Formats: sequence, structure tokens, C-alpha cells
Amino acid sequence: MSSSPDPALNNLQHHSRRSASPQTQLHHSHPPVNASPPPPHIPLGKSPGKSPSPGHISLQERQQQIKQQQQQQQQQLLHKQQQRQHQKEIQAKIQAQQQAQAQAQAQAQAQAQAQAQAQLQAQVQAQQAAVHHQHGHPQLPPQVPPQQPQGQPAHIQPQAQPTLEKLPPGTVFKVGKHEAKIVKYLSEGGFAHIYVVEISPPENGSNIACLKRVIVPNKEGLNLLRAEVEVMQRLSGCDNIVNYYDSNASRMGNTHFYEVLVLMELCTNKSLLDYMNSRLTTKLTESEILKIMYDISKGVYYMHALKLIHRDIKIENVSSYPTRIPNTAE
Repeated sequence: MSSSPDPALNNLQHHSRRSASPQTQLHHSHPPVNASPPPPHIPLGKSPGKSPSPGHISLQERQQQIKQQQQQQQQQLLHKQQQRQHQKEIQAKIQAQQQAQAQAQAQAQAQAQAQAQAQLQAQVQAQQAAVHHQHGHPQLPPQVPPQQPQGQPAHIQPQAQPTLEKLPPGTVFKVGKHEAKIVKYLSEGGFAHIYVVEISPPENGSNIACLKRVIVPNKEGLNLLRAEVEVMQRLSGCDNIVNYYDSNASRMGNTHFYEVLVLMELCTNKSLLDYMNSRLTTKLTESEILKIMYDISKGVYYMHALKLIHRDIKIENVSSYPTRIPNTAE
């Protein structure tokens, strides 16, 4: 048996369904299908209580980073400038030290040269004193000022030119304190002859010497030769210079001519010119040339120490190579 529905109950249920529907729509509502999503939110600054998403920094932080980079660059630039300035100061100190050392070395060298020259002069003076003490002054007439001839005495016979003849071996001369006997004739030049002689007493342990026999036409020539002998006497005993032994001068008969005899060391070896000619096929080495130049310069140095000038330095005037000192020029 069926019963008909109650209309009041139906209305109440319908009302309940209607009033529940909005609640269902409130909790389970969905946006329309065609609706656009809201625009993304981009923060312009740091929001309180919120942190930026990873990979994004704020404008303020970016500005701060740039400022820090600029400060770092400035600090690096300043550091480089300070390093360059420090290097310049170090280089300046090094240059100043080098200049001071160079000046000190130059002063030391100058002092050493001055001391060496003073020692050399003292040595030369001592050698001169020894030679003067041993041999005395050269026995030449006193120096006479040149005079114009004002007529000639009747007992003096003028001659146009001096004559000089070769003397035979065995001829004996009295030369100062020495007696010299001619052994052989060597050469001649101008108004001079050169001989090898035996002497008594001997010199430097040898009785062989060189005798230079010169004829001078007048007192002017005699005075010039006297000055040359005095120079030889001052330089006697110096290395690389021919030693002087003795001398003598006398008038030749009734003439204005004088015979001057100069006794000196005999250079037994070849002259430098002869030595160079003997080495035409085998050339001199650089070390040999430098040694010859050194020896010649050493002899010239002794002369300059005594305020003397040679004025005629040439290979013909290097009398012996080598000399009594092994492998040296004289």
C-alpha cells in the first residue's frame, strides 16, 4: 500500500538543497575556464618579512655591489701606484749607492796612482843617487853659452866638417873611471861610431860594453850632447832603458871639434826593426805585440816621471829585443 508524499516535507528538502548549494559553491568553486591569470608580482624593494627569490637581487644591493667593486678597483690602483713608487725609490737608492761606489773607486784609483807615481819618483831618485855615488858626474866640460865667433886664434885651424875614422880593434880609450879596449866596430850614424869594447872595471857583472864615439863641431853641439848624457845618467838603472856607465870629452887638436866618448850597456840582441824583419813569414802574435808595447810604454813612463819627453819614438830606436830582462824590449 502506497502512501503519497507529504508536500511540506518536499518543500523542506528542496529548501535544504538550495541553501546547501551556495556553501558547496563557496568551498568547491573553480574559476571560469576562459578567465585570465593575475599578473605576477615583481617586488621593487625588500618587503618586510619576505626574502627575494633565488637568482634575483634588489636594485639597492646591485648599487652596493658596484660601489664595492669601484672601491676595490681604486684600492688596487692605489696599491699599484704605491708599488711603483716604492720601486722607484729602491732604484734611486741603488743608483745613489752605485754612484757613491764609483766615486769611491775613482778616488781610490787616483790615490793609488798618485802613490805609485810618488814611489816611482822616489825609486828613480834613489837610483840616480846610487849612480851618482858610484860613477860621479859625467866628465864633460862645463856648459858654455853659445857665442857668435869673433875671429879665431892663430893656433886654432877651422874646418868645414868634422872627420871621423874607424878605429882598429885593440885601440884603448880612457873613459872617465873606465878603461875601454875596442873589440869590433858595429855601426855609424851622423857624426858617431859605435863599438863593442871590453871595459875595466866591469859593470853589472860584465866586462863587455858599448862605446859611442861622437865628434861635435862646436861648443853648442857639446852642450847638447852634455844634456843628452845627463838624461842618460838620470835614467840609468830604470827598467827597459839602456844603462849609462861613464863618459868623457876632449878637444881634437887645434880645432873647434870635440871628441865625446859615452860608455853604456851593450844591447846584444837584435833591434826591434831587425826582430820584426825576422818574423815576416811567422807573424807576431797579438800577445807578443802587446808585450812589446807594454815594455816600450814602461820605459816612456819612467821618462815622463822625470818630466822628460823622448820626441823620437820609433822601432829603430828600440835597441834590443829581448833585453837583459827576459822577453822585454829596451
